[in-house]
Amino acid sequence: MRVLATISAMLALLQLMGCGGSGEARAIGFHEGSNQAYLLVLLGPSPVPYTLRLNHFNPEQNTLNHGVFDTPRDFVGGGSDEPTYVARVIDPGSYVITAVSQQRMWGMCFNKNTRQFTVHPGEAVFLGEFMPQKHLAKIQATASESGDTTRSVNNIEYYDADIPPQITSPGASTRDFLSAKKYEAQSLPDLHGRLMPVVYKPAQFATSLSCLW
Repeated sequence: MRVLATISAMLALLQLMGCGGSGEARAIGFHEGSNQAYLLVLLGPSPVPYTLRLNHFNPEQNTLNHGVFDTPRDFVGGGSDEPTYVARVIDPGSYVITAVSQQRMWGMCFNKNTRQFTVHPGEAVFLGEFMPQKHLAKIQATASESGDTTRSVNNIEYYDADIPPQITSPGASTRDFLSAKKYEAQSLPDLHGRLMPVVYKPAQFATSLSCLW
């Protein structure tokens, strides 16, 4: 039997409180001299769980890179009334913010107006603070208006986004980055002070099946 979810079930989840994700950032080590790169993002609060998705990106062709070993990079937040730092260690290269989804069933695709960035081996980069509220409200409204209130688990329906990803652009002296540096000093000793702000560029990308992989 397929497991189904409804908008009413989503509303029921508003009463649930998830575990804080700051421990996830602490648990990921990143030694000096690594050939990979470290990403840290502050995910804003939300009563329902949500996922911010990044994909490897080809900036010359404006396409997402797909391959057997080139899966999306997901940052999971929500289920809490507190913002949460979440980290991932990834392969170096160019990436694009591709989508946000709620409960891995309904999502917004940022293909028309988003941001790209590049990370190099050994770099630790802060992506800023992502604020999900407008996106999640739009997802719920669009699903209700279209009658798409029932979905199969892990079968995401993506809608076109009419606003770009709501994420800050950190700089050396911005409040979000200074807070991230304080968090680094207190909770991320493996970085040894290497955290630096991301450098974003505007981007768009051609969609593939279901918007993303």
